[in-house]
Order: sequence, then structure tokens, then C-alpha cells
Amino acid sequence: MPTKEPRGNFSTNAPPSMSPGEIHLKASLQNSSSPKQHATSFHGPSGNGGADFTLVDDEHHNHDYHGYYSRSEHQQKNEQHVVQLEKERCKRPAATGQPKMRSVQSDTPPLNIQIKLFYIQIVGLEAQTQVLSTIYQIKMKWRDPRLAWNPEDYGGIKQIYLSESLLWLPDTNVGTATGASITRPDEIRALQVLNTGRVKWPTQYFTENICRMQVSKFPFDTQICTIPFLTWAYEAKFLNLTGSMSDIQIQNQGNGEWDLIDLTTIYTSYGQGEDGIAKMNYQLTLRRVPNFYVYVIAIPCFILTMLSAVGMFWTPNYKAEQLTKT
Repeated sequence: MPTKEPRGNFSTNAPPSMSPGEIHLKASLQNSSSPKQHATSFHGPSGNGGADFTLVDDEHHNHDYHGYYSRSEHQQKNEQHVVQLEKERCKRPAATGQPKMRSVQSDTPPLNIQIKLFYIQIVGLEAQTQVLSTIYQIKMKWRDPRLAWNPEDYGGIKQIYLSESLLWLPDTNVGTATGASITRPDEIRALQVLNTGRVKWPTQYFTENICRMQVSKFPFDTQICTIPFLTWAYEAKFLNLTGSMSDIQIQNQGNGEWDLIDLTTIYTSYGQGEDGIAKMNYQLTLRRVPNFYVYVIAIPCFILTMLSAVGMFWTPNYKAEQLTKT
């Protein structure tokens, strides 16, 4: 234990000739006006095989003391090997690509694909072509056991974001779409992968779906259209589709001509037996806004009809005026 703090300075600057595993400890003590000796102990850094040093200030003399400690070459190689293994292990989840196709067996339980609708906007519904145009945002969720990892092995990381090209994706299609496109650019699309193997895939679509219309009650008609999701590659016994919706304010999702009054999910299947595939539909109930047709067509036609009816029963004055001669 030190009897008194030494007067001087300590430095840990290693000379250029020393290996990285060595540290040079130097203590330079100044002249002391006291004839007594002062001793202090300096402890080398823990965990590196360092030894303790005792520095003595004797009378009025200046002393330089040098101490060295080093790790063995075997210990240094072991540490470098451990660091390299940690680097390689941290690369595996993100650097290893997944097969584009998912292998299944006869006894494999069906993979559940959850589709959640977050937003929908009606663009238009054309009576001539009977095509419904919509923009909507969905998020697909599923679990891939091949992507699970232990967060403790990777610095506590519990989620990562990867490009679509690195992972397996379900071949989910919009069944009755005459045209479909993803509105987000490829370079900014990414999937969220959790340490449990859970995958989340947010996507925004613009689609044009066939919608059979009944216009017998025009302009006070109501139309029912569906946006079906299905997959062609896997049968229903291997892949299942489920749908849900967030809290969407459907009253504000119309386009001025059509109001969205109801939105539900319907589960059906396409085909029978072992060849059947799962099918999930978002069913939209649309009601036409008749104001334009009432003000532009109905009211003017009513006025013209009333004028015509009144004109038919109007009695003209056939009595000619007589002129008197003076």
C-alpha cells in the first residue's frame, strides 16, 4: 500500500521497438526536500498479465524506473482468432441469401400469410369498362424459421431490414386485376426481419380490378366490388391466407363520385381437393354520389317536362282584334 503519493508523472508511451502486446511504464520522480524515503506501488492493467511495480524516492535523487509486461504470443493469436470468429458470425444472417422457392413436405403445416390493409383510396369506377381503380397499402406477415437468431450473439440486435432480393417472398397476386403495379421504387423497398424469424413486408399497390356493375337504379345505385388475393404456386394445404384491417376511416376514402360505405374480408378457395388454393377477398361496397346527375340531368329534365305539360293545356287567344274605321 502506498505511504504517500509520489511527486512526479507517469506515462504509458511505449517505445517504437516494443510489440503491441507490451506497455512501457515510466515514473520520473522529482527532487525531494525531505530526507525520508517515499514508496508507492503501481499496478499494471488487469487482464493483460501485468506485474506490480514499487517506486522509491530516496533522499534528493532522481530515479527513472521502467517496467514491462506482455502477453504471450499464444494468447494474442487466440484473441485474434476469437475476433475473426465474431466477425464471421455477425455476417451470417444478412449475408446469406435465402432460396427463392420454399421447400415443403407432405406433413409440413401450412404457412400462414397474414395480409393487413392499412389504407385504401378509390380512384374511379368506370361503367363502360367496368373496372375499379384503387390505391391501397398492405403489410404481409409470415414466419421463416431459417431467419431466426439469438440477439445475445449479435450485440443485442433484434431486428434488421433487408432487400427483397435476399429473401423468399410469397407469390401473392391480385386475382382479377387487369393491371397492377407497386408504386414504391425498388431501391427503397425493404423487409423487416425480427430475431424470431418473423418477416414484415409493407407494400403499396395501384390496381385495376374487374367489377361487374348493375346500373338499373342509376343514379342511386350501389355496387359491390372485390379485390382478391391468392397464390398460384402453393396449394391451400401448404399456404394459407388471412386478412385483417386497421382502423380505416372509410367515409373519407371516396373520390367524389363514389362513397365507400363498407369494407369486409371474405375467405374462399379457388379449386377443389388437393389442387385448391387459398383465396382472400377484400369486399368493397360503393354507393354512387348522385348530386352531379341530379343537378345536371334530373332537375333540368324535370323543368323541361313541366313546361311542356303546361304548354299543352294552355288555351291560346283566337279572338282577332277588330279595327274600326273612322
